[in-house]
Amino acid sequence: MKTLIATIGLVGEKCGGKETICKFLEEELGNKYSFAHHRFSDTLVEVVKACRLPVTRENLQKCSPALRGAYGFDVLANSVKARVFESQADIITLDGIRWKDADVPVLRTLPNNFLVYVTAPVEVRYERAKLRSTQSGRTSYSGEGDSFEKFLQEEKAITEVEIPDIAKLADFKIDNYGTFEDLRSQVRQFIVEKLKIKP
Repeated sequence: MKTLIATIGLVGEKCGGKETICKFLEEELGNKYSFAHHRFSDTLVEVVKACRLPVTRENLQKCSPALRGAYGFDVLANSVKARVFESQADIITLDGIRWKDADVPVLRTLPNNFLVYVTAPVEVRYERAKLRSTQSGRTSYSGEGDSFEKFLQEEKAITEVEIPDIAKLADFKIDNYGTFEDLRSQVRQFIVEKLKIKP
C-alpha cells in the first residue's frame, strides 16, 4: 500500500447522501489524487450474491449479524481494512460505518483517518428514497419505494441503531438538507479544514 493522503470513513442514516459526498470529494480532488471507494457492505453483498439471494436491505441486515456471530464482531471491518491495504489509491473513502466496537476502531488504525457524519432529516431522506425508486437502471437495496412507516422501522434494525453513537465521534459533520451547492460547499470546507488541501 502506498502512503495514503487520507482514509475517510462515512457514517450516516440511509439516503443521507454518503454516495454523493464520495462523488463530490472525487470531483474536487480527482485531478490531483487517485481515489478508491469501498463500502462496509461490500462483503455482505458478495456473500448474499454467492448464496443466490436477492441483494435487499433485509437480506444484508440478516447477513451482517450472522457473519459477526460466526467469525467475530470485527470480521466485516477487517475485510474492509484488507481492501484498503490492497489499494494503491491516494485517498480512500469507506462508506457505511455501522458498528462502534469494530468499524470505528479499524478506521482509526488506518493512515490519516477521518470520520465524517452525513445526515439529513428523516422526511428529506424518505423523499429521496421514493425518488430513487423511480429511477431506472439503479440496483437498489435500501428500501426505496416502501411506506414511510416501513422506512422508519428499518432505521431500528440492528445494523442501524449504533449510528447516533458513532456520529458523536465524528471529526466532521455534514448536514445534507439543502441544495447540491450547499453540500459541495461543506465538502470543500472539510477538504480545507481537515485534509489541509487548498482548492
